[in-house]
Amino acid sequence: QAASVVGVEINPKGHELALQNITKNKLKNATTYCGDVREIVPDLVEKEGKSDRITMTLPKLAETFLDVALLAASKDAIIHFYAFLHEEEFSTAHKWIEDACKEAGKSYELLETVKCGQQAPHVYRICVDIKILS
Repeated sequence: QAASVVGVEINPKGHELALQNITKNKLKNATTYCGDVREIVPDLVEKEGKSDRITMTLPKLAETFLDVALLAASKDAIIHFYAFLHEEEFSTAHKWIEDACKEAGKSYELLETVKCGQQAPHVYRICVDIKILS
């Protein structure tokens, strides 16, 4: 079981539903913030430290938030990165991750890439799991 779970949702309705879910499930270790991850996460890292698991479930434009995820990731953290890509372009996600890690000065290990939904013919939602090594 996780010591704590933190969510950040920019959509006020999504945030409200997250709060309802926390209450309904009587979670004591979950917190959610309403706002932009670019504004909230740096403050969270400063106040509460880094995270050991990060789920980037917004598959559209997630690559533009890799810098924030890497800022929040502790050594040995696992990041679950989602993207919509054509089945012949899965390596694009790997390149985004490689470039972001290089920019952040982080080393990583690519653990797995899996299809986890279909958006259109030959276009899939994929999840790329990486481990942050430094």
